[in-house]
Amino acid sequence: MPVPTLHPRLFTHLLAAVALATLVLWVFLPTLEHGWAPLDDELNFVSNPHFRGFSLDHLKWMATHPRGGHYIPLSWVTLAADFELSGMDPRGYHRTNLLLHLANALLFYALAWRLLAWRAEAAVPDAARGLAAFAAAALFAVHPLRVESVAWITERRDVLCGFFVLLSLHSYLRAAGAAGRRRSLAWAGVLLAFTAALLSKGIALVLPVAFLALDLHPLGRLRLDPRGRLSTGARSVLLEKLPFLVLSAVIACVTFWAAAPAMADRTQAGLEHRLLAAGLSLSFYLEKTFLPVAIPFQVPVLRPLTFTGDPDAVLRGLGFLAVLAAALVLWRRRPAVPLALAVFTAFVLPVSGLFQAGPQLVAHRYTYLSALPLALLAGAGLQALARRAGRRYGRRGLAILALLTCGLAAALAGAARAQTGLWRDDVTFCRAAAEAEPGASAPTGALARAYLARGEQGAALAVLQDGRRRIPDALLLPYLEAVLLATSPDDHLRDGELALLLATQVARATSYQDPAALFALVVANAETGDLAAARHWLDGAMALTRAGRKAEFLPVLETASRQIEAQGLVRLTATDWKNTPL
Repeated sequence: MPVPTLHPRLFTHLLAAVALATLVLWVFLPTLEHGWAPLDDELNFVSNPHFRGFSLDHLKWMATHPRGGHYIPLSWVTLAADFELSGMDPRGYHRTNLLLHLANALLFYALAWRLLAWRAEAAVPDAARGLAAFAAAALFAVHPLRVESVAWITERRDVLCGFFVLLSLHSYLRAAGAAGRRRSLAWAGVLLAFTAALLSKGIALVLPVAFLALDLHPLGRLRLDPRGRLSTGARSVLLEKLPFLVLSAVIACVTFWAAAPAMADRTQAGLEHRLLAAGLSLSFYLEKTFLPVAIPFQVPVLRPLTFTGDPDAVLRGLGFLAVLAAALVLWRRRPAVPLALAVFTAFVLPVSGLFQAGPQLVAHRYTYLSALPLALLAGAGLQALARRAGRRYGRRGLAILALLTCGLAAALAGAARAQTGLWRDDVTFCRAAAEAEPGASAPTGALARAYLARGEQGAALAVLQDGRRRIPDALLLPYLEAVLLATSPDDHLRDGELALLLATQVARATSYQDPAALFALVVANAETGDLAAARHWLDGAMALTRAGRKAEFLPVLETASRQIEAQGLVRLTATDWKNTPL
């Protein structure tokens, strides 16, 4: 009986898929042992009962309530499914993120194969094309910049949106090459997948730019004549984009409505800052995609950028414009280069500092979709190189190129796995964030809180003291230190006099209108024995919270009031630091 053999092309696909899946699983399987991340997971899941189920009230909340500046009803549906399957065990949520990213990696490999084959010369063997598609998929899937989107449960919106974006692109290619009923069904699939992508995350609204880029190259459905004018059939190609543009316009309005509370106003970030931040973002993401070394863990906004005060940002922005101009020069010979950069720019601009929202200047998660055109460009370059190597050196040249590609993919995966390890627990995560930006107080404060939640108060105090020396103008650090010095169960750590001095400094800086600062005065006065002053500041803090200032702080104040009445002081345990908004 003859032994069955695989078709060479099927073998190429199988080998690439196995290699790609192995890399993705090796990089991201550790996330299944991770818990809730200290960034927003507490807000979105642990303290949020609204996504836990599929009742009418739950579905209504998902459809009508933005959270954290995002309108993502379909992402909430998948998270509700995770809750039904796993309860509040974070491993189930991490598993879904991992499976979605793995599916995206395989979908992107298939997309790269189709696009690389669309106009490639017949002389390109399947092995060379498969290697190029694998390289593109690996550059996307196991890049260190992907870790934030996969390891962070809150970023379900990235991997889910990416899944539907890739389905949209596959359906678009199918529609472009079909006719009759098959074409109509393919267009319906494009619209359906595009709508699902929009409801997963609003960034999908720029996907029509990618459709137009594909029409120009490699599909050739839109052509420019020597005078730069579109071909006669361009009108119908452009008109078919109208439903997508309408959907994008609707979701753009909804996205701005959802993001409005998180967006910086003109006094916080003027036009100068926004332009520089956008240029810096474009340059940073382009550079780190192709040179994935020394990638900072976080880059927060410490102050508004200015042309005179931030020459590095100016040079980065000008550098990106120079790259874009150079790419446009290649339009006739290499249209894929300027088109890939155009799609990359379209995906970056909505999440760049041009629309400053949140405390980040750049963020790894913003590259999840913008990396796709760059990875395709790298794959096309490798395919051209493989074709030349095959012609000149035969199979030996292709084998050497394959070994080099696999080695680079493995190195990339190793860097991504190391980045994944930084998400394994609160202390590791916060330490990485603090080391990435020693001039920002928020990561240092988060590291101290992570130690306090573990009960390691001595380590927390050392972090706060060091941070206060480095960042003398920060209010968060002296506030946390004052509360720790006044409430620690450890007699060797408590220092009521220093706690009162720090608490007074913070309260004065906030004009005695911040309930948290007044809480620091409460516990510090209680520790020094001045119960009358402690009760006075406690009454003031409660009045502010009941008037709507940090209303979530009221339970903390009520607990402090009971402790003062019962024992004349306040003591906070690791559980208090972990479960209350101190």
